[in-house]
Amino acid sequence: MKRIKPLDEVYKQCVKQGLLISKKEANYDKAKTLQGLAKFNYESSLKITLILENSKNYGMLWSINYEIIRQLVQGLLVFDNIKSRNHQCLLAYMCKNYRIYGIDWKIIETMRQLRNKSHYEGKLINVESWNEYKPKFSQYINRLMELLIQKLSSS
Repeated sequence: MKRIKPLDEVYKQCVKQGLLISKKEANYDKAKTLQGLAKFNYESSLKITLILENSKNYGMLWSINYEIIRQLVQGLLVFDNIKSRNHQCLLAYMCKNYRIYGIDWKIIETMRQLRNKSHYEGKLINVESWNEYKPKFSQYINRLMELLIQKLSSS
């Protein structure tokens, strides 16, 4: 796996390359739609997790959970009037600006890198990786869901 660059370095690079875009106004309907979609996807994933684990389809589980996190983070960025051109910058922005919520940069960047290796290089996700990261996926999804719901209710 590629070395994980420090958060500040990635964030500065995203800003310098114009990969984080300021929007003129927030689209709260989009944030609400993303939250609803993430909730539906998470509830569905909980129903099929055992089936996918039994069939050793850890890559699908990884992808589903990663996508839910991405949807939630994208919804959060609506409130900051920010749009990202790629997932790394999306996650870097969230880690940099929402540090209080305890999303660890190295963990979430590892999730992204392994997802990309699975999607683009056909690398299999093994049971050890899935078992190591499964609790973090759940923790991060629940924490981000709470935060997004909180922001939606106060907008």
